[in-house]
Amino acid sequence: MTSCVAKHHKCAEVGDDEKEKIKNIVGEALRESHRARDDDRYLVWYVWHKLSRRTFIPFEDFEKLPSPETITRWRRYYQNTLGLYVGRRQKARKKLKEQKKKFWRQMKIS
Repeated sequence: MTSCVAKHHKCAEVGDDEKEKIKNIVGEALRESHRARDDDRYLVWYVWHKLSRRTFIPFEDFEKLPSPETITRWRRYYQNTLGLYVGRRQKARKKLKEQKKKFWRQMKIS
């Protein structure tokens, strides 16, 4: 077991099995839902809903759910490190960056 240190909130110890479970659910959400790739709020809702299996989550259960930061950290891992499930916005930024590079290369040639 490893414990996470947070400055402003209490964080329970999280085992490797729990981390793997969260990672897999985030991967599932990104694979199945294009919305989850671009919308962190939707991704967090998806993971929480999958873990709690309820529409309304009592506070006692809410405290046991992973933080939004943990969920978005796994999204960044999939998208930025592994290059999987890239969202539309990220694709658009990459395309714009390539267009700018091409433009400036052409300006140097002229």
